[in-house]
Amino acid sequence: MRKLLIILFLLTLLLTATPVQPATTVSGRPCPGGSGSLSCTGATQQEPTDMDDNASVYTIGRYTAADWLATQFVYTGTTGTLCRIDVAFVKVASPTGNLNVCLYSNNEGEVGTEIACGTIDSGTFTDSMAWYSATVETTITNGTTYWIVVEDPSADGTNYQQWGTDNTCTTENMRGSADGTTWSDNGTASCYEIRLYIKE
Repeated sequence: MRKLLIILFLLTLLLTATPVQPATTVSGRPCPGGSGSLSCTGATQQEPTDMDDNASVYTIGRYTAADWLATQFVYTGTTGTLCRIDVAFVKVASPTGNLNVCLYSNNEGEVGTEIACGTIDSGTFTDSMAWYSATVETTITNGTTYWIVVEDPSADGTNYQQWGTDNTCTTENMRGSADGTTWSDNGTASCYEIRLYIKE
């Protein structure tokens, strides 16, 4: 009888216990350490393709006023799924951590809101200018103005990265920010180097 009562008591506890809540799915930035899940196999580079001719560099993360850098562009390729953003970088000293590479909307000529993000391990950078890829997954639409925003949350005055610039691009608007909210003009004579890969 005592065993039966114990069993009934345990069953009552199980039935009245708070159920385990399912994991919350967070959309948008998969940082730190995450990236888009879409395979980019078969993707093609789309317009604009005039933002990848290196002319100079711009430092990110070395100064408090430039932990975020942004470059504007008008997407003139085929409407489809953006699965990869390439950026041209060179390291100074030994930066660590992740570089966040994001697609943002345009807000009346200024940086808008975050659409999708990927990450690049800055520990893989070299001291020669090279291209690095961040995987993302979002729809990108022909004829729409966007921004590519790169954030370096871990750089310091000694260890940091430099983003390549191109002075032959059609859209030449660059911005910098200390907090990702308030943006300052970094020039209109060039753009930061990017390449976009789309799956149709």
